[in-house]
Amino acid sequence: MYSYEMHCHTCISSRCGRFTPEEIVKVYYTQGYTGLVVTDHFFNGNCAVDDTLPWPERVEAYCRAYELVKQEGDKVGLDVFFGFEYSATNATFCGGKIPPADPRNTIAGTDFIVLGLGKDWLLSKTEDILNLPVNEFMKMARNEGGFVIQAHPYRLARSYMDHISLFPEFTDAVEVLNSTPNTMGRPNKLAKAYAKQYNFYGTAGSDAHGNDREYFAVLKTKDRAKTIQDLIRSIKDGTIKLSLKKNKYFEGRNK
Repeated sequence: MYSYEMHCHTCISSRCGRFTPEEIVKVYYTQGYTGLVVTDHFFNGNCAVDDTLPWPERVEAYCRAYELVKQEGDKVGLDVFFGFEYSATNATFCGGKIPPADPRNTIAGTDFIVLGLGKDWLLSKTEDILNLPVNEFMKMARNEGGFVIQAHPYRLARSYMDHISLFPEFTDAVEVLNSTPNTMGRPNKLAKAYAKQYNFYGTAGSDAHGNDREYFAVLKTKDRAKTIQDLIRSIKDGTIKLSLKKNKYFEGRNK
């Protein structure tokens, strides 16, 4: 089977990321991966892109991380695909009742991996999409070809996370295996039960920002994916397998 990382971050577009394009390709390629999906934090999350840039420039700067990783991946034969991690904020939860510039408009700790929508889709929008209520954003993304995975839905271990929010009417899949230390165990078990209860597809992702994962969460497919749509089809057809894999480059930083 073919191994994929479905949830990882770079130092270019994610403020909390430490992986350079060269490092992330080396770490995954030398450990037998077929490919990975770059899912940097989107503009409403812990994004490293200058938020004062005009929208087209902002999108170009954000997508540059994926493009650089893909360039490195192409050199060695590692397939690299684009996705993004959308983070709900207090304003998007409140349907615009909290202005975007209000200090109370902080990240709420509810995150979604969006697949199947690329740079052209982002360029066709404006920054107004960041002010949409989270359910409206998800409906729009799905109606326009996106595949939405709620990431680590039961993680509740950071200072900015004071509640758990689920969106069963607006997602396609649930990340049921996430190898972040504070998500291993009960949070993953609850995510798996949630997916089973609602008959959602289940996915895996390491949420890797650098070599701080002792284990990777691996999604394995029967056929090699040539496009992100191939990966989505594999998830939907039920032929994938999810597993943990030891990271030989683990540096012992559990963050």
